[in-house]
Amino acid sequence: TTHNTCPLCFSATMPKANQKRKKAVTAAAAPAPAAPATCGADAPSAAQKKADKARKNKKLQAQANGKPQKQQRPSKPAAKDDDEEEEEEETKAQQKVRLFHLRQADKADARRTQRIVSGQDEEDEEDDEDEEDDEDDEEVDDGQDEEEEGQAFHPKLQRAKEQQSKARVQGIDAAKKWKNRQRTLVFCSRGISYRARHLMTDLRALMPHSKKETKLDRKDKIAEVVPEICELRNCNNCVFFEMRKKQDLFMWVVKAPHGPSVKFFVENVHTMDELRLTGNCLKGSRPILNFDAVFDTLPHLQLLKELFIHTFGTPKNHPKSKPFVDHVMSFFYLDERIWLRNYQVAWKEDKTDGEDTSLAEIGPRFCLQIVRIFDGTFGGRTLFQNPKYITPNAMRAAAKQPGVHKYRERVANKLSRLHKEEEQELEEDELDEMFKQ
Repeated sequence: TTHNTCPLCFSATMPKANQKRKKAVTAAAAPAPAAPATCGADAPSAAQKKADKARKNKKLQAQANGKPQKQQRPSKPAAKDDDEEEEEEETKAQQKVRLFHLRQADKADARRTQRIVSGQDEEDEEDDEDEEDDEDDEEVDDGQDEEEEGQAFHPKLQRAKEQQSKARVQGIDAAKKWKNRQRTLVFCSRGISYRARHLMTDLRALMPHSKKETKLDRKDKIAEVVPEICELRNCNNCVFFEMRKKQDLFMWVVKAPHGPSVKFFVENVHTMDELRLTGNCLKGSRPILNFDAVFDTLPHLQLLKELFIHTFGTPKNHPKSKPFVDHVMSFFYLDERIWLRNYQVAWKEDKTDGEDTSLAEIGPRFCLQIVRIFDGTFGGRTLFQNPKYITPNAMRAAAKQPGVHKYRERVANKLSRLHKEEEQELEEDELDEMFKQ
């Protein structure tokens, strides 16, 4: 049997018996290795051959006529892998670094050659510049010497320099000598009256070592809250104002954090703005604390004296204090109460009576009645209790007693009149009804 197609396709339908014939036919029909054999289906057709010849003829004619040929568009490069792109970027960066180093080396070489060529000229210029600088320095030194000589002959400048040096030395000494680190916290509870608030501000103005704090809302846990506030504010003394029933003012003087503490009932309060007295003193100056002789006799008054010294006495060389003593705070003990007054130390111009100073009251004024002295802060063991202290409620009740007696007398008179009327009533007579018509 035979096949109509080419010899290469003949092997697909050839029986096994004709395998030898197949080998011979393929070996004879196989072309040279440079031009591999193709199937008839892959061979170019006649129309394609004609089209190729027409293109060649057009090119030849265009070359003969001198017309430029159309440039073929460059084919797009094949997509590169990520690894190849990274390698190309690394090579580009290395090339840039090499170029940079080469340029720097070229610049350094150029500088060296310039220095070698112009070395002598530069040395001469440097010598000239050094000489000019030396001359300028000499002129400046001469000017400074002249200025110092001119200042030395001026007495005001000398005094100013001496005062500055003394002030520096005093400031250093003051920083070293400030050892009495007493700080007093002055604040109040919420609900105090305007008069008590003004008294508190007056005490703050008189004590440069005092510190402020906002009003305290809690009234039931004063013994727990106030010592913590003192510790936070770094204060070892406390003056706390407390108002009861919006009319009874109490003042606590406390030594924090372990006590003792004193509770006072404040009476007869008069502030500085209210009094309008003639006395005046420098704000921040240290006061002289004057105590009555009784404070050295009774034991509870000795304790109060020590507390007042720590609380109201401004420490020496305190940063906020001023080195002047121009007012006196006096504590007098009379009628089981402590009376506090503040006076200005005024220097007299006329010394006819032989005294150099006089006192003028500044304010404020107030009176303290001792309620109780405790061992701890705002409580603890009772060290002293005033037996003559009467509570404000009892005082108000006693003030109302005269009216109560009048009411009781009026009621008693009414009852007695009723009894008299009952006693004076006449007995009924039987004949009274007989004569009635």
